Amino acid sequence: MRSRSPRCSAAAYRPTALAVTISSLLFIAVQVMAPGAWAAPMTSARAFGFGTEGQGFNSGAFPCTLTDFDEASTPTSASVNDVCAIDLTPPIPVAAGLFFSTVSSGYGMSSAFVQAEGFIAINGATGEAAWQDEWTVFGGTGSGTATIGVTIQGEVSARDDGSGVVSYDIVLGEEGMPGSAEVLSFSRVYSESSSGPIDLEVLGVFDFVYGEPFKISGLFLADASVPLNPFPPTGDFSGKATADFGSSAFVSTLDLPAGSTLVTESGAIYPIPEPGTGLLLASALVALSARRARR
Repeated sequence: MRSRSPRCSAAAYRPTALAVTISSLLFIAVQVMAPGAWAAPMTSARAFGFGTEGQGFNSGAFPCTLTDFDEASTPTSASVNDVCAIDLTPPIPVAAGLFFSTVSSGYGMSSAFVQAEGFIAINGATGEAAWQDEWTVFGGTGSGTATIGVTIQGEVSARDDGSGVVSYDIVLGEEGMPGSAEVLSFSRVYSESSSGPIDLEVLGVFDFVYGEPFKISGLFLADASVPLNPFPPTGDFSGKATADFGSSAFVSTLDLPAGSTLVTESGAIYPIPEPGTGLLLASALVALSARRARR
């Protein structure tokens, strides 16, 4: 499969030590609500968001707390969104915020869009796309080694106090279960100073035994959050964070030893064609059919 630059190893782009933020709290909340184990093969999508007025700032007279959660299995898509807004008369914004999370997942393919925005409020959104399959490699004897790569393409942006996290992990076994082994891991914390596009391929290596089935899992996470700030630096909202990854986190490389073949329990084919490739192929087939019809 084609190579992409830049590449990063499993140890690259791990977040530095940061204070506990709403981002981490959202991640923990989603994990607590997640099932303890998955049956192979399967895909799953989870969307989570919340908004709440800042405590101690008119919170008693103007309560505004929202929490939403959605989960879906194959075929997979989940979405939540809500707005928390309070105005006085004449209109004076006291506390306002919004969260939006939409996520979808297929075998080896994930997408997520999350956004949080707040004014004197705490708001956050998380999208989690997971897939799990059972693979068996044939065409040899004994053990072998394979290379797998995940391409992540999208954009993160933040303003003022907004921040978030984007991560992707592939493990052998079931994610978070005993006996699982990390194959690759990517994680990036973003803020206003680190906003911009993300376009890279993360590579990992794993061992297998010919003819013996094994489980492999992928987990893509996108998060956005805005903390409480009673004195926002701008006149409208105290912060905003967005992570936009539409159908752009996918298994892009799978290099097996020469002569080897992969059989999957789901029937899915890996690696996944780059988004847009399928549309180009379909267009070419339509054009070829039309050309033959004219003959």
